[in-house]
Amino acid sequence: MAAQLRRHVGRELDSVRISVEQVPMVPADWVDDVPLSAQQAGRGRRPARIVVYRMPVASRIRGPIEAAGLVLDLLIEEAADLLGRDPDELDPRLR
Repeated sequence: MAAQLRRHVGRELDSVRISVEQVPMVPADWVDDVPLSAQQAGRGRRPARIVVYRMPVASRIRGPIEAAGLVLDLLIEEAADLLGRDPDELDPRLR
């Protein structure tokens, strides 16, 4: 999914690290839904980053096709937020 998004968006995502972690770290008193993904703007030498959380995503899907769609949706939403663009502009499925 990340490669598909990168090909579609082009060089704008060259400096963005995309990774997968098992679960997000949330405070002990967290009461909201567990996040499925997150993004962080780059600072200094630290590159911008998009993270998809494997276990929360797995708990919300019923199979690999649904997983692929959800992960791509998450990547598009996080990338759009980082780049200050509308998610529809980045979605390769809309072209």
